[in-house]
Amino acid sequence: MTLLATTQSVLKGVLTGVGFLLLSAAAPAHACFVNSWCSTSSSGQYGSSGCRSQRDSCDNRGGSGGTSSAPRRSYGAIAYSVSSGAWGYSEEFSGRSAAQNRAKKECRMKDCEIATWFYNSCGALAASGTNGPWGGAQGSDEPRARQAAQARCAKEGGRNCQIVFSRCSR
Repeated sequence: MTLLATTQSVLKGVLTGVGFLLLSAAAPAHACFVNSWCSTSSSGQYGSSGCRSQRDSCDNRGGSGGTSSAPRRSYGAIAYSVSSGAWGYSEEFSGRSAAQNRAKKECRMKDCEIATWFYNSCGALAASGTNGPWGGAQGSDEPRARQAAQARCAKEGGRNCQIVFSRCSR
């Protein structure tokens, strides 16, 4: 093998490895999602075992065993349908738009809109009944996010704003 052929072979291997590293860095290591169809144990669409495994996937994230001390990019979002009260949620996505798209998909209604998105923090959704005022908010921790969502709902005219869903993405 000539020196040129050897150099080309080595470069091809290095560039292939770099491409793999770039591709794997862009994808989320673990993405979670939950939707309103799984918010009660009597979910008719998915059945309780499907919802249980969906929740377990998000709740039992556990450590990946890695030793990296680099901060993790973790976006989450909550989507809400005013007409039906349906909601969708995502967490641990590497980008905001991916988290928002997944939350809308999990909401499963055509009129779903993003109530809030959050980055390495928490989000909450509060509503004053179906078709009533609602508010979404982000906070540094779950109690702050919940309080801010209830305040936003009240500011929009809600009289008895209740937390629909809240979660953190860190």
